Amino acid sequence: MKNKKMTTEMKLKIVYILAFIIGNLLNVMAIVNINKVNNWNMTFSMFMSNILGNLGIIVILFSLAILMGKKDRTIGKVLLIETIILSVFMIGITIYYGYYKMFPSFYNLKAFRSESNEDTFVFLIEALVELVKNTKMIYGTPILVMIFLYVIAFRKKQDKEYLDYRSIPSKKRLYYVLIVFLVGTLLTLISQKLYQIQIKDTWHEDNITTTYGIQSKGVLYYYLGEADEYFITGKSEVSEADVDEFLEELSEYEEDERISFIDGNKIANNSDLNGVFSGKNLLLIQLESESNFLIGLKVKKGDEYIEVTPNLNSLVGKAVYCNNYYTTVGIGNTSDAEFTALTGINPIGSSYTVYEYNDADYETLPGLFSDAGYYTLASHANTGNFYLRAKNYIDTYGFDEYLDKEYFVENGLYNENELIHGWIGDAQFLEYTIDEMQKKSLTTNSSIFCFPITVSNHIPYEIGEATNFFNQKELLFPEGLPGIDEDFTNYLEHASYNDYAIGKAIESLKEKGMADDTVIILYGDHGCGMNIYEMFYEHPEMFINDINPIIEYNDDEEERNLLEQQFLLNIPFFIYDVSESETVPSQVITLVRDHSCLKRTIANLFGLDTTYYLGVDILSSSKTISYNPRNLTMIGDGLVLSGSSGNYVYTNDSVIYTEEEIGIIIDNALAYKDINDKLLTYNIFKRK
Repeated sequence: MKNKKMTTEMKLKIVYILAFIIGNLLNVMAIVNINKVNNWNMTFSMFMSNILGNLGIIVILFSLAILMGKKDRTIGKVLLIETIILSVFMIGITIYYGYYKMFPSFYNLKAFRSESNEDTFVFLIEALVELVKNTKMIYGTPILVMIFLYVIAFRKKQDKEYLDYRSIPSKKRLYYVLIVFLVGTLLTLISQKLYQIQIKDTWHEDNITTTYGIQSKGVLYYYLGEADEYFITGKSEVSEADVDEFLEELSEYEEDERISFIDGNKIANNSDLNGVFSGKNLLLIQLESESNFLIGLKVKKGDEYIEVTPNLNSLVGKAVYCNNYYTTVGIGNTSDAEFTALTGINPIGSSYTVYEYNDADYETLPGLFSDAGYYTLASHANTGNFYLRAKNYIDTYGFDEYLDKEYFVENGLYNENELIHGWIGDAQFLEYTIDEMQKKSLTTNSSIFCFPITVSNHIPYEIGEATNFFNQKELLFPEGLPGIDEDFTNYLEHASYNDYAIGKAIESLKEKGMADDTVIILYGDHGCGMNIYEMFYEHPEMFINDINPIIEYNDDEEERNLLEQQFLLNIPFFIYDVSESETVPSQVITLVRDHSCLKRTIANLFGLDTTYYLGVDILSSSKTISYNPRNLTMIGDGLVLSGSSGNYVYTNDSVIYTEEEIGIIIDNALAYKDINDKLLTYNIFKRK
């Protein structure tokens, strides 16, 4: 009778072990599906290496459980704990992906190894509620299954002999551990070999993306390898031969003209506008979390429609406005936008540029303006340690002066009782910054290049004590909007306040007599970060827009995913001559443009002497492709496509590309990303 009982119990234990292996394997393989449209096309070889890589790590974890547990019940506990850890890791990936639309990297941890780690941690805690909303709890299913089976297999029986039972004799336990560990290791080695074969002589050989690594090696094996590289071995050194070969490729971008791979025409600056703003002040304002759908947006309140951004709307028609302008930020978000705007170089995507690649002598806008006799000034209401701005703005970007929270506190400009997100509101912040512009212009007797970064439009989108924004501005929707998520409504409120601040800044320039000598350029750093398109899907009757089309629901999931990404990546861009002299004619530019175009455009308008011509001149007729470093979504004129899967959707019925042309666009955009990234990974500007 006892033997029969033991046989049943052993079957339960075998089921428990199989549930651990199969359940966790299915869970970690399924995580790739959250990426939807931006996965690489899965070949049979990739599929097999994915299974083997994941399975190998799971088998190794099983060997560790055998090592740590002499009794069957202890082994069961360890397997349950390992399942909890793996599932929590998967859930964490979904939280991260939900906000950043990319997979995490261990290199993200550099944000916590800098002087700003405390500020970074505090911010993440404050934003956690918003981030958790994107959690996919389905990836916690293995925990529930394992707990259920653990209760049946190990906890139901109270017989001491049963609880102390050892299926593996003590003398053979290490032997079993070794065998199982070697099997797991062999599986990962086969996965690695298949991966090396797959990337041989391909773009991936020099450009490792997290998505491709996860698909090809499996999420567990990939992250184990990245952890080893980050914490222990480090990245391999680049050979001088590789650097020399790259410099030959780079020489093409030292010419102010080259041939476009899109239409075969010249990519060149607008020569008619070269130097037209030379000697004028430039107020370059980076707008926090500003999405382009805000421009022209009106929201129904009662029987009338209310403008969200009336001041920015008023610039359309008397400024240069790009309605097809896109963010190119990676994980660094705001700091990446700053980096690209000032250097013309896109971030790699998965690493924090300002921590990993800040030690180099880049050609920057502040440096170019300084060479032209300007005084250069930057400002942000946050502490100077955050993103290492206090250091980077002087040492890396070359500004003469950087104003931060510490400056504002020291000069009595910081009212603790009237803070938005813990910082000075944008209206006061921009007013203080413009005051400093005027002072520096008088004391240095020079023109000013000023770079303020707004912050009031940042997550988490709460109103709280900032109701009416401390009597600066009334709320648009004090009672909220019927059926609209509170976070979405609050985002509109913050965007409206940010717009109010822009209006006050323009008024300040005019009141101070600086209008005739100042050009304002405004652009968003990145979109709002929320899946706010749902608001328009669910309540289309509440919104109208006479300037920009409102996103509409598309029944085709593949097309809808691409259009949603385009919607979230689309940010506003304005060039506004405050004197309204029409030196540069007011116009709406519909050609695709992005952050990488900004430095080149400003250099041309202000007659600055540049060495490298990255991006395109925004005011030229040149065509370009904008790519997002996070997930390789690519946007062209009339086209949105995935640079990984090759899926695409047209946004203009008059634009048609052949399959061959689509392939050429992807290949050349990836080749450009390769050049862009090697500027950083090869330390080209540090070497020079």
